[in-house]
Amino acid sequence: MKSLPLTIFIIIATILTFFYIATSPNQELYDYFTENKELTSYTEKEAIHLEEVKTLLNLAFSILFITAPLINLKTIKQTGKQLIIIPIILSLTAIISFNNFFIYFHKIFFTTNNWLLPSNSLLIQTYPLSFFYKITLAILITILIEGIILLQTSHSLSHVRPHKKHYI
Repeated sequence: MKSLPLTIFIIIATILTFFYIATSPNQELYDYFTENKELTSYTEKEAIHLEEVKTLLNLAFSILFITAPLINLKTIKQTGKQLIIIPIILSLTAIISFNNFFIYFHKIFFTTNNWLLPSNSLLIQTYPLSFFYKITLAILITILIEGIILLQTSHSLSHVRPHKKHYI
């Protein structure tokens, strides 16, 4: 699939953008993720989970750097279709049962159960399940819009005819 690198790149770039916007109001977390500063307000279990999150972020950035040179702009139409289908399927899954969606996400991307925190933990108080529900839907809607824009761009570009040079 020649369109896969561009699809992956756009999805990961969108997720990372939302992640950094969401953590920016929390100065300690933002500094931890962007400047490797130490965490002081979190329990050991929270800190371990945040370290796992940081590892996942580093993996995401690595994937961006790997896929960037593989991007083929001739695949805009196919990428647009993928960026419409993927968020629709994931949105329906998240809307039907966000709890299950959230659990499966963590089981797939995290190797420990350190994400299972008590409801009174600082991390859960700062970022409750409702936060993740809203940001997940915002990310999926943004990716859907990006897909629509790519499809429209592909359609517009297919109607542009190259100018013929006239020699006198």
